[in-house]
Amino acid sequence: MKFSEHCYNDRVNLPDFQKNCSDYCHLSLDKPILVGFSGGADSLSLLILLQRAGFEVFAAHFNHHLRDEADRDEQAAGKMAASLGIPFFSGSGDVNALVKEKKLSVEEAARQSRYQWLLDQAEMLGVQAVAVAHTADDQVETVLMHLLRGTGLDGLTGMPFRQIFPLWNPRLPVVRPLLSIWRKDTEAICKDSGLVPVQDESNQSTRYFRNRIRLELIPYLQEYNPQIKNHLLQTACILADEQSIIEMTKEDAWAKSLHQKGDRWVSMNRQPLETFSEGLRRSTLRRALVELKPDIRDIDFQITERLSEFVLHGTRSGEMHVFSDIWAEASTGGITLWRGRPGLSQMYPQLEAGKELQLTIPGIWTFPGWRIELCNDELFSALEAIHQGGSTDHVWLDADRLSLPLLLRRAYAGERIAPLGMGGKTQKLSDYWVNHKIPRLARQNWPLVVSGSDIIWVAGVGISEKAAVTPETRQVVRLSLQIHQPGG
Repeated sequence: MKFSEHCYNDRVNLPDFQKNCSDYCHLSLDKPILVGFSGGADSLSLLILLQRAGFEVFAAHFNHHLRDEADRDEQAAGKMAASLGIPFFSGSGDVNALVKEKKLSVEEAARQSRYQWLLDQAEMLGVQAVAVAHTADDQVETVLMHLLRGTGLDGLTGMPFRQIFPLWNPRLPVVRPLLSIWRKDTEAICKDSGLVPVQDESNQSTRYFRNRIRLELIPYLQEYNPQIKNHLLQTACILADEQSIIEMTKEDAWAKSLHQKGDRWVSMNRQPLETFSEGLRRSTLRRALVELKPDIRDIDFQITERLSEFVLHGTRSGEMHVFSDIWAEASTGGITLWRGRPGLSQMYPQLEAGKELQLTIPGIWTFPGWRIELCNDELFSALEAIHQGGSTDHVWLDADRLSLPLLLRRAYAGERIAPLGMGGKTQKLSDYWVNHKIPRLARQNWPLVVSGSDIIWVAGVGISEKAAVTPETRQVVRLSLQIHQPGG
């Protein structure tokens, strides 16, 4: 039976639940499961069903300290777990502090605190997964939330049965065995067990977006179609089935467009992005945003549309603020997404503001992510390297044409350079940057090597005619620019 067909079942029985666990959550009976246990009807029924299905389970309760009754509910949850003979663990966090620190909504801060704690506990206990009690009702509410905010196919498929949250734990999955079971059925399971679940009064507050959808919007939609919840769930299930086919195309597009990625950036090749259809381009850019910011929850259409427009047409500055702390930067042949304002030193050599260094022979000087080395070299080796085409990262200069010590510094306003091959003619450094396609944001702190008053090497880009090796050269020095890995 396909996942979408399974979603249509409007009943609860143990074989259906076991199928959810094995086929969709990929759980096995040989390792325990940690259950996020609030004490409410959904999480209590999840504990009961997992226990009946033969799983070893632990109950974990996170106290958000957002309500006066929070401590009472924690105690009640502990007693319920004890009555079922299930080990109980509890923890707490300062959700309001996280709201202020990260400027999150209370809902999102509570969610992040809870998942982080649950996955930390799961790691310590050596379980196979964290199980949470999202039901079919939660799935419908999630789909409507995404639809109201503007979403693509990913948002309309809702929550998966099994999911990894790399931000909190890249290995342990979060599973949702109740996704095809309605809330009315979890309440019936609790009633049959003789246990009274905790009633969270905040679930009735329209202060929260999800609650407004559940308490106001869904009842309103049911006036038009009493089966609206079933239809929305079926739609999400069908789209999830069909998405698996689309995923192959999306994975191929991602492989073609990804260039490199680091902790704070994702670099993508522009050419394949430009050739993709609009939908595939937006999907690939959405994937890049998720790779960069795993904790992101909602990426609406406007975000990916603006980013797609940036790929095709750019901006005058070569950069764009995407949303939150995410920035996009255009470079030659590529697009880089940054978490935080573009951290150029990971892509381009960048001196710290105000830093100037005297270069003597021999010597090695480091700056964030990079290093420059200066040493004497053999004339024969230099001539052979130059004859073979040389490299802008390793250059040879005529030692007798230099005024030592050399100076490593940033550019001054209005400076000029005499580029190699122009017969000694000079040009504005600003034009030199443009000709070599150096991103505007990278120019201010780009390292220059200066002899006397002359720029003789724009590190990694090119040298000046005034220090170049000639047939009259008798001794040479070598300058090298390399990526620097401390301890490497």
